[in-house]
Order: sequence, then structure tokens, then C-alpha cells
Amino acid sequence: MDATGKFTPGNNFYVYLPHFCNPYFFYDHDFKYDLEEYYFIKSFNIPLTNDLQNEDYDKLVIFRTIDREHTQCEMYKSKKENGPTTWKIRDSVWN
Repeated sequence: MDATGKFTPGNNFYVYLPHFCNPYFFYDHDFKYDLEEYYFIKSFNIPLTNDLQNEDYDKLVIFRTIDREHTQCEMYKSKKENGPTTWKIRDSVWN
């Protein structure tokens, strides 16, 4: 979160990045596979692992970050389209 507690770095990228550069400059080709794997796990309810002790810690951190940033972007989009009260309950979970 930023100093005001309103925006995450991903949320700021979502809003400002397309205005000053090509977002693909920041896009890591290997990250595409992480995003696809995250999408499949979330969309098809596939477990990430059978045992957290054997799961790669870096992958867990990446997936947690993707989930957090995606949620923040969805909240921003919803607030922009529907007003500030749409995500009130979910905001309290993240803050």
C-alpha cells in the first residue's frame, strides 16, 4: 500500500502505466506462465499443492501477490463504475 493506504503498487501500475510507456517493457516472459497457472488454479478449482511443506515458497508468494493485486484492481474498477460503497466489506478485509 502507499502512504495513504489506498493503492498498491499493482493498482498504481494499472492506472498510470499505460499513460507513459508500453506495459510490455515490464512484462517478464516467464511471468506469463505464472499468470496462466494462477488462472487455471482459480478458474478450475485445482489445488496448488497437496502439501504446503513441499510447495515452492516463491510460487506461493507470487500467487499471493497476483491475487492481492488482481483484487485491488477489481476493487478500483468497481468503485470507478459503481461508486465507493460497492467493495466496503471486502476493503475492511485487506486493510
